[in-house]
Amino acid sequence: MKNEKLIPKMGRAISAVLLMGILAVTVQADLPPAHISEVHAAVRRGLLSDVGRDPYATSTDSVLGLTYDGLVGSLNQKKFAQYLGTLYPEQSCVIPGLRQTRVGEEEICDTMVPQGVCITERYILISAYDGVYKIKERSKYYESHSHERHESVIYVLDKNSRKYLTTIILSGSRCHVGSLAYNQDDNIVYIADSDNDYVWKLGLQQIVDAVWNSRMENQDPGYVELEDYFEVQNRPSALCYYQKRVYVGECADNFSNSFNNRMLVYTPEGVQLKENTLLLPYYTQGVAFADVDGTTYMFVSGSRGRYITSTMHVYLVEKQDDDILIREKLREVAYPNMSEDIDIQGDFLYSCYESACSFYHMPLDGVGRSRNPVDRIMVNSVSCIAAGVTR
Repeated sequence: MKNEKLIPKMGRAISAVLLMGILAVTVQADLPPAHISEVHAAVRRGLLSDVGRDPYATSTDSVLGLTYDGLVGSLNQKKFAQYLGTLYPEQSCVIPGLRQTRVGEEEICDTMVPQGVCITERYILISAYDGVYKIKERSKYYESHSHERHESVIYVLDKNSRKYLTTIILSGSRCHVGSLAYNQDDNIVYIADSDNDYVWKLGLQQIVDAVWNSRMENQDPGYVELEDYFEVQNRPSALCYYQKRVYVGECADNFSNSFNNRMLVYTPEGVQLKENTLLLPYYTQGVAFADVDGTTYMFVSGSRGRYITSTMHVYLVEKQDDDILIREKLREVAYPNMSEDIDIQGDFLYSCYESACSFYHMPLDGVGRSRNPVDRIMVNSVSCIAAGVTR
């Protein structure tokens, strides 16, 4: 009887050893996207159980307590008609960590502020920084949020299922992480650091390893070290990788209608090519390029704070040597308040929002609650926004 009970246990042990052997061969340096897909196909097939939830778990539910339809219905249908009419509902996903983010074995942070979003072959990546340092003494929350600023993070979701996988702690980095951009040619994720005027370079392999280790060990979060970066000559807010170039845009804090935010262009190694490629509108938070039927468009996300609606600027542009030149501005589309970074993949225009984080929605700073809060990554049609039509 004892031997019969041992057989299934031995079988599971042997299977685990074989699985680890396969992974040891599969997960290696410079893993191409096709092999990365194989690893995460295994996750989706259910070879790994979901991360156990506990009081310290990173939240994955809607902090607003709304379904997708409820969120869409809460927005002004007239003001955001073009925005709402171009959405892909099935591509939306809840931004993790807005209620609480696990930052240690028994430690959580409830002051993370989401900023950047980028899409890889298998991941949706969302960056966030700890906004606790912004809480002023006049706020009633000041005493209860006097903890030291936590390290910045990247939330990782499966692109196909849009399910949360893990949180990656950027070890030793408490900077204001902003926009993200993915270099699919070299499998590198760029991270804007507006505190130090850096663009960090994080290998996709490091993210794969952190996700895999986190789930194999049934632990959340995972950890990576930021080591490689290049300095830029402006305050990096918006990042975009397009045709083997890294575009770095800044965000000047004013409400002028003039173009006064520089966007510089660099090689993937960080060599500056142009002193002033073009000027961006006020409060630029995200930039993305799209080629639609032989025409190149530039999308610029502009946020004007918690009380004023955001704007998606759409430009017709042309490529000239290493530069991008604006031919004409096609339109402006009203977006919900506090729209941050954007990314484009195919006809999907992803946008990230900071309006539902505790800092702006409670609000922790005591200034005022953000209007039209959005606690999801929302996805619009690139071609419809560019053409000014609805889906």
